Amino acid sequence: MNATSSSTWDRIDRSGWWLWGVTIAVVLALAATVPMLYLPLLRILEDRDDRLPLENYYALVGLLGLVAVFCLYTALKQRELDAMRRRLEQEEREKANVGTRLSELSALFQLATTLNLQLQLDEILEIVVRRVVSTLQAQQASIMILDPATSLLETRASYGLESEFARHARKKLGEGIAGWVAERREAVQLDSDAGMGAFRGEQKTNRNITSALSLPLKVGDRCVGVLNVNRINHPEIFQPHHCEVLQLFADHVGSVVERAGRKRYNTALVFDPKGDLVARYRKVFPWMPYETLDRGTEPPPVFTVPRVGTFGLFICYDGWFPEMARSLALRGAEVLLHPTLTTTADREQELVLARANAITNQCYVLNVNSVPSVGGGRSIGVDPHGRVLFELGHEEGFAIETLDLGLVREARTNGTAGLNRVLLHVREAPPAAFDAYRGLGRRR
Repeated sequence: MNATSSSTWDRIDRSGWWLWGVTIAVVLALAATVPMLYLPLLRILEDRDDRLPLENYYALVGLLGLVAVFCLYTALKQRELDAMRRRLEQEEREKANVGTRLSELSALFQLATTLNLQLQLDEILEIVVRRVVSTLQAQQASIMILDPATSLLETRASYGLESEFARHARKKLGEGIAGWVAERREAVQLDSDAGMGAFRGEQKTNRNITSALSLPLKVGDRCVGVLNVNRINHPEIFQPHHCEVLQLFADHVGSVVERAGRKRYNTALVFDPKGDLVARYRKVFPWMPYETLDRGTEPPPVFTVPRVGTFGLFICYDGWFPEMARSLALRGAEVLLHPTLTTTADREQELVLARANAITNQCYVLNVNSVPSVGGGRSIGVDPHGRVLFELGHEEGFAIETLDLGLVREARTNGTAGLNRVLLHVREAPPAAFDAYRGLGRRR
């Protein structure tokens, strides 16, 4: 509890005690005043054999009424104080819950960051179950992975108290609690014998599980596994926010699990104005040894923009290999899109290569390099004759240029500078011209 809330509590307590103190003082004063005034008056009237005037009765009743009103007012104010106290208590509980949720999310997403490292799947799963047990103050956790070919869930990692019960377990899709979760892609929480419901047949009579969570590991609409977390012989059950936080984490783990053991590529994507994927390219020439991603195994793509022209795509260090640009040009590319992330001193040579690729393939080359915060800038655009259309500086900048694709067809038909029909000559060259390429490249 912070200093502000503590001060509020003190103020409420002081107000309550002050209110009751005033009430008691008034009641005592009234109790003393009425006899002091009324009894002497009563004796005088008895001596004179007279009755108390009617107005005096009214005054007495009025006085008693005022006392009653004051007491009701005091009770009402006390009720308001109690309501305020309950609201503050509720706020304190909510703050505590939010703090707990944030700390749990922080711990779990720190783990998620760790999982982005290149680790084997079993290593990833072992890290997950250990951290989940620690973060949620659970006693046992396990992860089952779904084999889509057999529709079988198999435990690949289990940690904690009584973890031997979960090791090597197998369930069919739809079978048992985990099978139900995987099939429905819905989380389930079971807290007691009375709450087992449809899963009563799955009750573990030889285990004292206080509370259990079972959540799907999802990638989009697909389930790739199930995360099970148990509190065993624990005084408290899982709260709703535990399920919410863990489901967020489980969705992230699902994507990590799917990527685990797979290769990673430097990939460029092309989308049309509707958001549909038009082309995808995995970089064939990573910049070794600094770029540790895997090599792509497919040629750079060529795609058509309706009513505009044909485009080709390659990435960064690919531009140093003339075969990459040439393969795009031979497949009809009129504009080569060449995104780059160069931070090193060889950007000067890349500008030369951009012009060379445009000249030798008689097409436009748009080589875009990142700004100095991550790259070295100096983006460049070149026309089919090798003329520089624009070259930006080292700082962030924009260039607007109109590309006349008729110039590509003119250069390829009549030759660069009206002289050299390079692509035509390549197509007509004898096999001996490419003899040096035989045997190059490794199949994977």
